[in-house]
Parts: sequence; C-alpha cells; structure tokens
Amino acid sequence: MINHQKITQAVKFSLVYEQSGKWKKAERLQLMVKDYLCAKLGAEHPLSMKIMLALSGIYWQQTRAKEAAELQNKVLQACINSLGLRHPKTLKAMDTLGATRCLQGRFKESHELHKNAIEGMMEILGTKHEDTLLAMNNFGRIKWMYFQLEEAKSWYLKAIAGMKEVLGEHHLETLVAIENLSITYIDLGGHYLQIAHDQMEVVLKTRKEKLGKEAPWTLLAICNLARVKSALGDMAEAEEMMGAAIPIAERDLGKDHFGTLAGKVHYVQVLVRLGRYDEAEDIFRKVIERQRYQSVARDDGEHPDRILAMNYLMLCYQEHGKIEKGIEICEELADVVQTIGGQRLEKHHVFAKRLSEKHAELLKLRATSFGSGRG
Repeated sequence: MINHQKITQAVKFSLVYEQSGKWKKAERLQLMVKDYLCAKLGAEHPLSMKIMLALSGIYWQQTRAKEAAELQNKVLQACINSLGLRHPKTLKAMDTLGATRCLQGRFKESHELHKNAIEGMMEILGTKHEDTLLAMNNFGRIKWMYFQLEEAKSWYLKAIAGMKEVLGEHHLETLVAIENLSITYIDLGGHYLQIAHDQMEVVLKTRKEKLGKEAPWTLLAICNLARVKSALGDMAEAEEMMGAAIPIAERDLGKDHFGTLAGKVHYVQVLVRLGRYDEAEDIFRKVIERQRYQSVARDDGEHPDRILAMNYLMLCYQEHGKIEKGIEICEELADVVQTIGGQRLEKHHVFAKRLSEKHAELLKLRATSFGSGRG
C-alpha cells in the first residue's frame, strides 16, 4: 500500500540514484510518486508539479528531451494558470523548459525562455538566490550556443561567484558552471587554456570523490579535461583519457546517449590531429547517423550535435586530402543547417558564415589540385 512514508522514502532514494547516474531506477520511483500525487492532489498541486519537474530532469539526463519538454511545458502552463507569469515557481519552470529547448537545438525559444526567467528572478528573488544563479548558468549556455563567447563568459563568472558563496565551491551545481566556463575558455584559447586545465582538474577530482570514478558526470569531466589537454597539445594523454572513458559510457549510458556521442566526436578530433584519419572517419560516419538523434530532434529539423559532427567530418576529409568528400558534406550541411531545431538559422549566423567560407576554400583547393594535375 502506498502511503506518505513510502512516497517520502521513494523520493529520497530516487535522488540518490539520480546523483549516481542510475537514472532508470530513479525514473521508476519518481513515476510512482508522480502518479500517486497527481491522482491524490491533482496535477496542478505544488507537490505534483515539483515531482514532474524532477522527473523531467531524469528524462533530460537520459537525453529524452521530447518527454522532458512535454512534462515541463505542462508544469509551466499549470504555473501560469494558477500562479501567474511572475511567480518564482513559474519562472523556475520557464528556466527549466529553456534548458531542454536548448538541448533540442531550439535556440531561439530557449533564449527567450531563459531571458524572461532570469529577468523575473533577478527582480523578485535577487541575484544571490539559488534559482537565479542556476538561471545565469543556463543563460550563459545559450549565449555560448550562439557563439557569443564573451557574453557567455560573463554570465558564467557571475553564476560561479554567486554559487561559491551560496552553495559552496565544491557543490555539484557550482562544478557544472565551472565546467561550462572551462569549455568557453577552450573556444577563447590563448592564456585561457591553462585556466581551463586547472579548473577541470579540480572538477574531475571533486566529482570522483563525490560521485565515483565511473559516474556520468565524472566521465563528462574526463572528456572535457582531455579536450583542454588536446588544445594544449598533449595529444597522447588526451587520446588515452578519452579512449578509456568511451567504453564505460557505452556500457553505462548507451551508445546513442548524447554524452556518449559527444565524447566520440571529441575523441575522433584527437585522432584526426594524430593523423589517424581512417579510424576517425569510420567513427564519424556512425556518429552522424540521423536515427541516433530521434529522442531529441524535432521531425522537421536537424539537431545541432549531428550538424557539428558533420562539420568535423568535413574538416577531417580536408585534412586527409579527400577534398571532394569534404565538399559533399559541406553542401549537405548548407541545406540541413537551415533547419536546426526545426527553426530557420539565418545566413548571418556565425556558423552559417563559417560554412560559406569553408565551402569557398574547398572549391579553391579542388580547382588548385585539378590545375596541378593538368600541369
């Protein structure tokens, strides 16, 4: 018989399972709690909405973004109907849905949700509230997705400073924000790379201590530390770290989990830099298979992670001297990039501009090689 004590116990155990990456077990418990509370109290009761958001987080971590977004949208509409647009719980639901829209590649919608949420939170809750700080981190992520690196850095730094004060330097959410900042530092390059390296070493060490050596968030830290090492030129260690982590991710997360796919994309970039082109191309071709992204992407749009993997395959072909294949991928990208997340990506977007420049470069290389052949 289900009672209050059993429900409380199920919630506590589900949180333990979630932190350790045992998402299926956490999902089963939270589904039981959700069904019980919705039947007993109604879907718009605060406790029902709280468990639905928690369950959507489990879906999110399994990259089942469509299911996560469906639950989050229900909660958001219920909050708007019962509490209004400016209530803290409504703003939290708005920010949570924004993070899932980002995962789906629906960047325009994500940006709008985060922008509205953070403006409301800063006014109502203040800049030092935990929800506001988490929203700052999320806003930084969508800025990074738009290649607005300086803005992303600024939001991450604000979030980290507040989280260290409110949550603590080694809190798991603080570590997420530090990791996001480190990824931005990789893109910024230069003197930022050593800072990113030092930060990621701390993130990895803390996650190993708190979550275990093979927990999903620990594997992510291994991958991102290896990315920094690769950017610093330490290719051998980067290849060793990623090569050891990927089989664990395949076993524990699954071959089509976005964490596993992203890890492989970063790993094969190292292989390309090591000149192991055939091996890299074989992995790339499997990673870009469209069906791997069905749990997240809309039916009418490509997912940005697949597009990014295709872009790296194009660069691999160029490095390998397979210019014709590079042009084929580039021209395919020119079509699919217009449908990221089911929303049109305008031609002035940074990625679209880079793609156009790369296409011109590849055509020039092809013409040069044909000219040399005729000579």
